[in-house]
Amino acid sequence: MASDIFSSEKAKKLLQGKFIYFFGDSNTRAIYKDLLWLLEDGRLIPDDRLKRKNEESHANDIRTSNGKLHNGCDYDERREYLESCIIKFQFITKLYHPALVAKINNLSIQPDVIVINSCVWDLTRWGSTDSVEQFKSNVHDTFKLFNTLLPSTRIIWIATLPPAFKSKGGFLTKDIEFMRNMLPWHIAYANQYVANIAKSFSIDYLDMHYYCKFLLNYHTRDGIHWEPPAVRYMTNLLLTHICLSWNQTLPGVISLDSKFFLKSQFINPQSQKKPQPFRNISNNRNNFKAARNTKNKRKRKNVHIQGMYSF
Repeated sequence: MASDIFSSEKAKKLLQGKFIYFFGDSNTRAIYKDLLWLLEDGRLIPDDRLKRKNEESHANDIRTSNGKLHNGCDYDERREYLESCIIKFQFITKLYHPALVAKINNLSIQPDVIVINSCVWDLTRWGSTDSVEQFKSNVHDTFKLFNTLLPSTRIIWIATLPPAFKSKGGFLTKDIEFMRNMLPWHIAYANQYVANIAKSFSIDYLDMHYYCKFLLNYHTRDGIHWEPPAVRYMTNLLLTHICLSWNQTLPGVISLDSKFFLKSQFINPQSQKKPQPFRNISNNRNNFKAARNTKNKRKRKNVHIQGMYSF
């Protein structure tokens, strides 16, 4: 699915009078914040706005949680935007968590759309040897809960975004840093599993993992989060999906400069490294032979963690 490009006016027209509820982690929060910025400002969201956590207000929304900032599994952040449309966000670290179940049970108004994702915290932070089986069970139970209590709500599952192999983030504490090299593979398998379950429950599956794997150069330094152009692309993907599901007219595609997706234009030219001078290839060949014949060969360590994750 290609993404159309929504202006502030087109986004407001699409979401006029609608109720959208976001459930997810920091990347889901980034899409929520960028959507609000698109509605309120229309321009690309500043990077420092995406990095802020648990602030009292963002783009005319309000924080309804207690405001305590930490990296624990019980982290609580709830936000709501009440203007021409209602858009809410709740941070979750686990599917079918009691807080999530309670929120769904106590909804006074059924949302028009629920946008949800939860995976990396489920697999890494809940400390159980059977975290994969728990994740599978919780996916099934969460989808069943949605279909039972919210039959008229369109549920959109956002595929977990691809992390870098050397990622670091709030959920990757020192105790579980060994997982980061395996995390991209676990997420790929988890996405495939959720896609199959979502199909059986007739729940929409928006494969942002597929689209964003071509934009890995837009990762921030932590290898988990994304820079503003990539987040806006995700927002446009979501709005395009919603627009098509409601049989609304798409806004079309705005022609962009060919350099738009080149990250170099967002980098300070003075900070770029100068090109290295040409080196003699024959010298490199001799150096390689010398290194290969050295007596002090470094032994490879075979690291195998049996059955850590198997989908």
